Amino acid sequence: MPIRPATPADAADLAVVHVRTWQAAYAGHVPRDYLDSLEPAQREPGWRRWLTEFRHPAAILWVLESNARARRFYEAAGWVPDGAVKVDSSRGFPMREVRCRRTAIGG
Repeated sequence: MPIRPATPADAADLAVVHVRTWQAAYAGHVPRDYLDSLEPAQREPGWRRWLTEFRHPAAILWVLESNARARRFYEAAGWVPDGAVKVDSSRGFPMREVRCRRTAIGG
């Protein structure tokens, strides 16, 4: 199956994947009521904007420090922790995250 770079037309589908994977991957790491409140329609504008504006040679992501499974997944895909750590409490509960970087593909 060929893989192509995502375009702004893919934003709605990516938003669904984003929300459903958060709900599965973060179960047990963040409060259930927060995960249940997530809606793809809330994420679609951000995906559309990112897909429209992304032209950078490298990318970063933040991953929960406690989520070893996600960290292994990202590291296997070429993401490398760069030493930065933060605690994000913007959702009403603390999430300790580590920052990872990788060279963008198709940027």
